Amino acid sequence: MSDERPEPSPAEYRALSALADLIEEGQGLRPSYGEIAERLGLSNGVTTVRLHLLALRRRGMVAFQPRHTRTVTVTDDGYAYLHLRRS
Repeated sequence: MSDERPEPSPAEYRALSALADLIEEGQGLRPSYGEIAERLGLSNGVTTVRLHLLALRRRGMVAFQPRHTRTVTVTDDGYAYLHLRRS
């Protein structure tokens, strides 16, 4: 992970953590934004989740293909950050 990128906000960290957990629980199946929002307790939070994921993508912690469903995944940098935070 590059030292030039600021750390994720607490909300972005929760979104990253939820994404990683959902991928693990789904045995690799990538979740929808709606499923991530539900995990975070956001009733109409799809837009909020999208904004968090865009910020995480700028930090190199997630990757996805725009205009395609269920393509979001945690990058190696994202997993490394989660490992540090969860230790």
